[in-house]
Amino acid sequence: MDKTEPSKILSSSEVKHQLRCVSTILDSLDALVYVADMSTYELIYFNQYGEQEWGEINNKPCYQVLQSDQQSPCEFCTNKKLVDSNGKPTGVHVWEFQNTVNKRWYQCRDQAIPWVDGRLVRIEIAVDITERKLMELELKQLNEQALHNARTDPLLGCLNRRAFFESSHAVLSHCKRHHRDLALIMMDVDRFKNINDKFGHAFGDEVLIQIANVIVNTVRDEDIFARYGGEEFVLLLPDATREQSIFLILRLKA
Repeated sequence: MDKTEPSKILSSSEVKHQLRCVSTILDSLDALVYVADMSTYELIYFNQYGEQEWGEINNKPCYQVLQSDQQSPCEFCTNKKLVDSNGKPTGVHVWEFQNTVNKRWYQCRDQAIPWVDGRLVRIEIAVDITERKLMELELKQLNEQALHNARTDPLLGCLNRRAFFESSHAVLSHCKRHHRDLALIMMDVDRFKNINDKFGHAFGDEVLIQIANVIVNTVRDEDIFARYGGEEFVLLLPDATREQSIFLILRLKA
């Protein structure tokens, strides 16, 4: 019969040596490592990275040290995500956030674990991902700008022809499904070529801008207005009767 090897009892000097080894490892990390009581939020441990970035813990709760002007637990605190309905640890939760003190972005790995004295604590390892996050945000803004440019008339700032058809599809389907009124108005500028020929294209552009401004300031928010091409404009009016559409046309002509 195999005999179970008895647990080795460490001397106080060996324990201190192991603690120094662990502390050396954690303090050498280019990342925040901290431990906080999950009931009181008191910070129990802070590695050197944390102290250099946020100062000493001084028995304060994590939200007072790690966040700016925070006097109660953070709304985004992950404690509830780290335990199940019976209060048992559920494993690692990975998330990202922007710190309110230094405005840096961090990817955090949070986990609930039993502490040496038996209480449940949250251990978090937070790695600075600011450069990557800023690049992601910049790419997102560029994509949004590219999409906006693809749908917007560069001169008038309204929808272009392509965007009009894309936007009107949902409106047409809605009105057809719910048997709602729908009006379509096509407009153009009379003798616009003569304006360009006589006063120049810059003046003609200003005329189009002023006309577009009048239309935008007259129609409702739910109406779809677009430059159809050249001096042509189009309006799609959901829930507009024939009489309402005619009234709008007369207002625009006036």
